[in-house]
Amino acid sequence: MPFPAIETIGCCLPNPIGARVGKRGCLDIATAGLLFESLTVHDIRAYAEACDATAFHYRSHDSRDEVDCILETASGEWAGFEVTLGSDSAIDELC
Repeated sequence: MPFPAIETIGCCLPNPIGARVGKRGCLDIATAGLLFESLTVHDIRAYAEACDATAFHYRSHDSRDEVDCILETASGEWAGFEVTLGSDSAIDELC
């Protein structure tokens, strides 16, 4: 199944947003991954706000540890999320 976020931004159009492109004019995996993470975290934050929860990001002082999104409810319950797109082969299948 294709990644809807990538299809939404048109990853296979020639340089759709001035981003780095790879073979056949597709976004390279690093750029596509950053866009996918940004779109996903944006949506998680919107849903969290609607549920009276807080969403934030964590990175250790030395940048070795990171959590892409942490949700915390008013009662103190929390969940951490790692957002990842996949591999180069996943992008190639879309293009």
